[in-house]
Amino acid sequence: KDGRDAIDRLREGLAALHFETDGGLSFHVTASFGLTLLDPDVSVEQSIARADQALYAAKAAGRNCVVIWDPSLTHHGSSGVGDPSHNGPSAASTLPAAASPATVP
Repeated sequence: KDGRDAIDRLREGLAALHFETDGGLSFHVTASFGLTLLDPDVSVEQSIARADQALYAAKAAGRNCVVIWDPSLTHHGSSGVGDPSHNGPSAASTLPAAASPATVP
């Protein structure tokens, strides 16, 4: 929960910023994030792959959102999976979260 809250604050803060080019054109930037719980029984590489799957699900869900990895992302791909309303699967564990950095398409 703490990791998701921190990422949501970062995402919202970034979206609130307004930029202007030297030519006077204004624009803003948004970001999507994929998160997964770190599990001591799962390799670091697999944890990164899970966060990456969640990131692609976030992008497919419309971008500017956070998706937390769950097993359905592995079995069904990322299309249409994940909750862009910022309500990921609940987890009883308080393990830290690993984030996959958003990339520019």
